[in-house]
Amino acid sequence: MNYTEEMLKGIIEWDIETWKKCIKFFDQNISFTSDMKCLEIGGRRGGMSLWLALNGCRDILCTDYFDNTEIAFKNHKNFKIDFIKYNKLDVTNIDVKNKYDLIVFKSVLGGVGYNDNKTNQEKAIQEMYNALKPGGKLLFAENLTASKLHSFCRKRFIPWGNKWRYVTVKEISEMTSQFKNKKYRCYGFFSAFGRNEFQRKILGKLDNVLDKFIPDKSKYIIFAVLEK
Repeated sequence: MNYTEEMLKGIIEWDIETWKKCIKFFDQNISFTSDMKCLEIGGRRGGMSLWLALNGCRDILCTDYFDNTEIAFKNHKNFKIDFIKYNKLDVTNIDVKNKYDLIVFKSVLGGVGYNDNKTNQEKAIQEMYNALKPGGKLLFAENLTASKLHSFCRKRFIPWGNKWRYVTVKEISEMTSQFKNKKYRCYGFFSAFGRNEFQRKILGKLDNVLDKFIPDKSKYIIFAVLEK
């Protein structure tokens, strides 16, 4: 699908030049059908629910731990989408099994692991695994620990930088070991240092050029498509 700039802003929200790579990755690895039962986790603004809707999915539940779904509703309304359902949900206690064809999230695990709570992150992944139907897929884009420079700048310049629990590639591999047919892609280095969207866009284009020279352990985003 060809996405307009307005669509990408509605889906990604910030650091669009870099994070939009996850959408391309997902599109390459998913075949959509209108009857898919879909769940978005941590959808404060409902960006991933919007992406699902734009690709023809019609059975979508947009959830967030905090009851902020009116923000997602307004975002979806801008695109004349009125069939998405909304609810509050704790990802560490989904409490359903074998229900969803697709579960999606973007930039959620760090908050789930607030105050260095790795156990919560592991539990969240397991709950999502349990909630998927056999053959269902978990799709996500998540912030990585990345380089020492990233860690320093987060702690120095981001208000929640000391509380958010960034994950490593190794941890993601361990937390998702129960899945089969796993596909991962790490991306992004320079754009994380942009102080506004214009700077992030310029630095994101630099990432496009230098991506193949930067080791995965130094990149700050991981994209994943995992099949149960």
